[in-house]
Amino acid sequence: MAFTWSKTIYMGLDPIFLTELSISIIIFSTIASSKKSRVSKIKTADNEIFEVEEAVATMSNTIKIMAGDCSGGVIPLNNVHSTIFARVIEWCKKHVDDGEDLEYYKGALKNCDATFFEVDQAVLYHLLTTANSLDIKPLLHQGCQRFVDMINGKTVEEIRQLLHIKNDFTNEEEDETRKKLWSSVVGMNSFILL
Repeated sequence: MAFTWSKTIYMGLDPIFLTELSISIIIFSTIASSKKSRVSKIKTADNEIFEVEEAVATMSNTIKIMAGDCSGGVIPLNNVHSTIFARVIEWCKKHVDDGEDLEYYKGALKNCDATFFEVDQAVLYHLLTTANSLDIKPLLHQGCQRFVDMINGKTVEEIRQLLHIKNDFTNEEEDETRKKLWSSVVGMNSFILL
């Protein structure tokens, strides 16, 4: 590989320094591209084997640790079903270059992520538990945001219906709880007014 140097372009920088810098850049880009091209084999609970680019797979801290232990073998995920894992990989592929800064994921879901999370409750539950067990914090963060959006502005009864939670309070217990809550709120308000 031949390099041509121009003093006007490099403003008098040492050609040896520039050669070393160019070689460093070439090596770095080769390492980065080889990491993307490496593949991890991951086996789900229902014996499906996924071949996933290492950069995508290692968005999961759990898989990153297990990959170090497996030394090139198949990484077993005994508590993850293939349909959910396929969705997780789909999300990871979209976000592989986003980094781990959770500030990026805070607040309202972006349009592409909002459509990703338009799933029934069972799938959302499995996405959340899988993101938690695989330690993919940004995915867990966004899934929780979707859950918050689902229950935001709903009454207690609507949330119970949405989540299929049986009300095990009697009418008397509910009335007593409301009275206690109301008296504590009134007490707080009078304290604030003083």
